[in-house]
Amino acid sequence: MAANVKENEEREKNVLVWRNKMEKSKKGEILRELRKLSVQVVALEREKTTHLYSKRSEFRHDFSVLEELDSKLTGDIKSEQVKVKQQLEKISHMVKRFHKELKDVKPTPEFVEKLKVIMEEIEGTITSFKENQRKQYEELIRDERMTYQEIQAMERKFDAWSQLAEKPDNKSKTPAAPLASARDITKDLPPQVAAFEKFLEETGGIRGGWDEYDHGTFLKFRNRYKGKIIFIKHALVAIPTKTEEEIRDHEEWYQTYLSMNEKKKESIKKWREKKEGEKEEVLSKVESELAEDQQKEEQKQQRLKEQIQEEKRQRFSQLNAWKVQKELERAQ
Repeated sequence: MAANVKENEEREKNVLVWRNKMEKSKKGEILRELRKLSVQVVALEREKTTHLYSKRSEFRHDFSVLEELDSKLTGDIKSEQVKVKQQLEKISHMVKRFHKELKDVKPTPEFVEKLKVIMEEIEGTITSFKENQRKQYEELIRDERMTYQEIQAMERKFDAWSQLAEKPDNKSKTPAAPLASARDITKDLPPQVAAFEKFLEETGGIRGGWDEYDHGTFLKFRNRYKGKIIFIKHALVAIPTKTEEEIRDHEEWYQTYLSMNEKKKESIKKWREKKEGEKEEVLSKVESELAEDQQKEEQKQQRLKEQIQEEKRQRFSQLNAWKVQKELERAQ
């Protein structure tokens, strides 16, 4: 029996030595990577401060909002670092307390129960810490994915603008060509919006080619008589620069304007609803991916928990065997 216990202890020592070597190797790799990333961060921070936030920079005012957000984020990061450090120090203190208790082992049920309570307390604290960190990482991953989606959308928009800017050179070198191409941006708009913009362009803008005073007077009489055709006679007196035929033509134009403007508003409303639907779809996809990741993480945590429980059972079994051995030695 004593030989088996001694053999188990020797095996555990070898395993611990191997684990320590592996952990030191992994820690070394992680520390080297962290130092490398730290150097890159410092370089980027220096470049950002020099080009964006410098008092001598002519763009400082434009980036003032970004500077405030950056400062707030830096403060949040420092606060989080302090909080994590405090939690790790608490866990470290509990582990040291456990090691201190092991230096004076007493083969009594009370002592074993005390060790069990301390171990469970340490395990609970570590589990709580890991759970909080996992939630924060999931939130960061969600923000990262949303930001990535937005960046991709902006890149596609920039590419579209670049293509529009290149088209005039490919088509013609005449002065009229760039203007026509610039107006051609309506092709990317919903049909009703594009038609409305084209209508305004061809008919003289939002006043149908009339000046502000004449159009305002036209609207005043039209609204006064609620659009009844009788308003034309009164408007004819108030707008001496226009004939009755011109006022009638303007009324016809204005009715078309109102109709197309209403269609444009409805089209924009549907477009916004479509965009909201696409946004919800993206969010749903992200949530689904996060749920899948969370499920995998929970399964991993469950396996780890089962492994820890098994190791605890083995340790308690060995401790009980050691107690029995000590009792036998004393009895002899």
